Amino acid sequence: MKYYKEKKYKELIKGQDIAQELTRLSGEINDRKIKVGSTEIELSKEISLKKSIKIKDGEFFLEISIKAKIVNDILTKEKDRPEKAVIKDKKRRPYEAKKIKKAMGAYWKDLVKSYKKRANFTEKEALLGLLEQYGQMTEEDWHQLWVECAQNVKNIIELMEQGEFGGLDKKIEEVNQQIKSCHKLYK
Repeated sequence: MKYYKEKKYKELIKGQDIAQELTRLSGEINDRKIKVGSTEIELSKEISLKKSIKIKDGEFFLEISIKAKIVNDILTKEKDRPEKAVIKDKKRRPYEAKKIKKAMGAYWKDLVKSYKKRANFTEKEALLGLLEQYGQMTEEDWHQLWVECAQNVKNIIELMEQGEFGGLDKKIEEVNQQIKSCHKLYK
C-alpha cells in the first residue's frame, strides 16, 4: 500500500461552530471514517489522542492531535486525493505585503531614533508611500485598526516636522501597542 509522504489540510473554525465540529469529528472517529474534503478515509482500530494545554499571557491554548493508520488505499491515485484544504477566515498574505511590512518596520525604527535625537526624519516620503501601499493590501477584519495606526504615524511625522516633540512618547508608545496587538491578532 503506497501513501503520499505528507499532506496537510487546515481549517480555522471560530465561535459556536467549534463544538459542532468537535462533535462531528467525534462521531467520525468513533465510526473510524474521517471525511477529508469529498474523500472518506478509513482508519485502523488503533487510534491515539495527544492533548496539550497551555495558558500564557491570559490566553488558553488547546492542541489536539489524533493519530491512526489508514486502512483504505484511497490516497494513492492522483484523481482520488482530497482537494486542497481551505483555511476559513484566513487568506495568505502576498509576499509583496511582507516585504512592505518589513521595510515599514525599519523606517518606523528610524523615525523613533530621529525622535529620540530630536532630529529631522529624512525618510518621510518613503514611509508615507509604504503606508499607502500597505493600506491597499489590508483585509476587512483589520482594516480599521490599520487606518488608525497609519494615521497615528502620520500625526507623529507632522508633529516632528513642526518641532513639537513634547508628548510624542505617548503617541509612539500607542503606535507600538497597535503594532503588537495587530501582529498578535492578524499575522
